Amino acid sequence: TYYYKKENAQLEMDFFLRDTDSLGYRHRNPATSDYNWDSDGHARAMLHTRQVGTSTIQRNRSHVEHIADLCRQHGVQLLLVTTPAHRTYTSCLDNSQLNEVTQFCLSLAETNSHIRYLNLLNDPRFNNADFHDADHLDDEGATKLTAIIDSLTIAL
Repeated sequence: TYYYKKENAQLEMDFFLRDTDSLGYRHRNPATSDYNWDSDGHARAMLHTRQVGTSTIQRNRSHVEHIADLCRQHGVQLLLVTTPAHRTYTSCLDNSQLNEVTQFCLSLAETNSHIRYLNLLNDPRFNNADFHDADHLDDEGATKLTAIIDSLTIAL
């Protein structure tokens, strides 16, 4: 989740959409790039560190709980997924915030038979070549993630 002031929203969207293909993918070859994993991982983690109050956290939880309830009412299995991120990003995350989110997802899965939680944040099957930047998969990484989720959903 990104937290931007409204006046910066268009500037940030323009930045995000640059160098994208017609499907919105941003392609980069980390093997030939001068990309700095360490500085980007730290910067991206700091961007995503909680700068919100308790009311925002509770509102987000309520939204997820509402989605879970709608799924239950309609007989839909819900899979919550924490997607993979590069180690330079995950090593800089706020552990308290990360644990809070993880525990919330685990609790939902443990108390609702129609919910499963899959935490792939530090999954060793993903390497530098799978990431566009420190917290986004590239098209190869997305394909790999899709295959992993697909193999698990068959078992549901």
